[in-house]
Amino acid sequence: MCRRKFRRKWNAFRHNITVHSDLAKIALYPTNSTNLSRSVYRSKDVKKVYRNKFHKFKQWQSKYKSRDDDDYLDNLLLGQDNNTDSKIMKIIGQMIKPYLELQASLNHVDPQTKAIILSSSFISSLLSYNPVKSLSDVSDIYRSNMGLGLIAKHLSEAENMSIHQATAFVKDSVMNSSLIHRMNN
Repeated sequence: MCRRKFRRKWNAFRHNITVHSDLAKIALYPTNSTNLSRSVYRSKDVKKVYRNKFHKFKQWQSKYKSRDDDDYLDNLLLGQDNNTDSKIMKIIGQMIKPYLELQASLNHVDPQTKAIILSSSFISSLLSYNPVKSLSDVSDIYRSNMGLGLIAKHLSEAENMSIHQATAFVKDSVMNSSLIHRMNN
């Protein structure tokens, strides 16, 4: 549990996204500052609207809800038993994009090797502090290595040099590019 406190709500949300992969709950702590306490204040009219909406939901719930699903729907709405499952689904939902990118870049590999690479990458990323970023980094590194090999292959064919010389030439060319100089400054 992260104990950091922020004066601005957006700073807390940004910290949650960058450090905790959008998995933490953000709690509002009471403060002595009048500016912060005003943002929490709601008028009586707004409270009445929320109360009426909840009342309508209860009426709908009593009409259409089956008796067998009482516990499941309550747990789903209240989030008591589903808190862990929802976190698991949220993590998997965030990890699926880099996983699919890695899978797409492994299309040329035989299915057995592809399955081994994908499963070991997924499991090793779960062992890291930020699994989403770790899996994304694995996908980026693999894609970069594949691109380097492809560029070096074409360069070696065009310039009649060995693949190792072409790889070293591509790396040196990138290191001497203006983009690297701008990134270092």
